[in-house]
Amino acid sequence: MCFVVLISKLCPHRQFELKQQKEELVQQYSYQIQETKLKHRKIRMKFENQLQQLMGQHKNLCTVFAPERLPAEVQSSEYNTEQLLKAEHQKLQQLAHLQEQLSNFQDTEMPLVGEPLIYDESFYISCIPERV
Repeated sequence: MCFVVLISKLCPHRQFELKQQKEELVQQYSYQIQETKLKHRKIRMKFENQLQQLMGQHKNLCTVFAPERLPAEVQSSEYNTEQLLKAEHQKLQQLAHLQEQLSNFQDTEMPLVGEPLIYDESFYISCIPERV
């Protein structure tokens, strides 16, 4: 004990440095603890948000796929199928009509597409602006 007392009396500057180092370590550890708490809080908040979203999606799925709605969904699907079949039938009729018109058009005498057209060169020359 005498030795410890002598050291503490002999080195007050050293004692102050040790105390300051310990305080800095305590402060550093408290900052690390706060950072860790904030990280865990952010992770927890993110998890809670994801959980809320999943619960909302689950509620939506339960209402969409409820057994009470099944007959209405089947009826709606059948109606949509009928409408699509009618539209397809109408488009097929229009296509057949257009093919018939094309066939009639091709049967009539028309000038060939590859024949040269007669044109007046003076018209094209007059359209070119003069250079000044």
